[in-house]
Amino acid sequence: MSGWLAVAEKLFGRPAGELPTSYTIECACGRQMSGTRGTAEQVTFCAACGTALFVLPHSVYPRPRGMPVEPAAPSPPASQPQRRRVANPAGAPRETAPKTRRPPDDVPKQPRRDEPSAPQADPVLERTPKFNAARLRRKLLSPVRLVLMGVAVVTGLTVWWSIRVSTRNEAERILVSSVKLAQQALDENDLGEAAQRFQEVQKALDTLGRTDSRARELRQTTAEITASADLARSSLYDILHEAVATTARSGATMWEDVFRSSYRDEWVLIDAHVTRTADASSGQKFEIEYPLSTATERVLVVGDLECFERAVPGGSPRRVIFAAQLGDFSHVPRGEAAWQIVLRPATAFLWSAPEHLERLGIEIDEETKQVLADQSSLLGMYQ
Repeated sequence: MSGWLAVAEKLFGRPAGELPTSYTIECACGRQMSGTRGTAEQVTFCAACGTALFVLPHSVYPRPRGMPVEPAAPSPPASQPQRRRVANPAGAPRETAPKTRRPPDDVPKQPRRDEPSAPQADPVLERTPKFNAARLRRKLLSPVRLVLMGVAVVTGLTVWWSIRVSTRNEAERILVSSVKLAQQALDENDLGEAAQRFQEVQKALDTLGRTDSRARELRQTTAEITASADLARSSLYDILHEAVATTARSGATMWEDVFRSSYRDEWVLIDAHVTRTADASSGQKFEIEYPLSTATERVLVVGDLECFERAVPGGSPRRVIFAAQLGDFSHVPRGEAAWQIVLRPATAFLWSAPEHLERLGIEIDEETKQVLADQSSLLGMYQ
């Protein structure tokens, strides 16, 4: 064994009895801890945050030749006390060191008043990680994340485009088939089935976003067939007489219940003269002259319909053929009009097809055909 050590000493150029080296370890909080390595591993604690730090022992092998030696941490020099001479019991003088009291290790050293105290670092603040915007940006915008986001965007656009193409293809198919089925239902005089098929046609046109003349014609046909299939079961003249009789017999509340359950939201087809009012203070922009009255009371049809904006420019009354849903039919105890019929403005539209009027059993003369032709031109359809 001694021969092995001698060979190692000669090879590495370090005596076997070389003193241990020192160490310097940087804690996670930034504080550096120094000390001397021992013959065994040891654990030291950070003076700032108290984190346990593991220290390896010094190497048992000789240091390689030419490698710099890290000296051990020097110990602070001890102050040399003044020696004084004292007499021994035999009378011979001798020098002894004065006795000094050493403060306990656990008592902290108090600074002198004339020395300024150094600011103490807060261990909690040192352990708190600082916000690093650049590091966060690099972490969020890493190449892997950018590639994944690009793949997600491309995948989403591909799925959206596929769904859109599939929806448009389905709308095209429904448009062609529903138009054929609706025409067959009209030939069989089945207005309910035809209205349902034309509503499918209108949904397909909305999906495709079509606004051409053919699309406008199909939308107009849908509105006219839907109104024809859901016309009020009685004419306005019959509804008026029913309202007068029910009110006289059971009161106005009873008639309101009857109208709500039997006639509200049903369609009516009206052929009347409409005039744009010159007095805006009345609250109505249009007056509908409809010849409907009782023996003692007058009836007024009320509705500022948007379709009148193009059909009635102003001046003299203009004949208009239109359809709308019933909103109210009530008795007015005060004023010139004893009864008023209120139409829902959002549902009103101009009529254009004479064949759809004939389908309802209405006779068409030349003047009526000209009125419908003019209204078709206003709607962007040419007969």
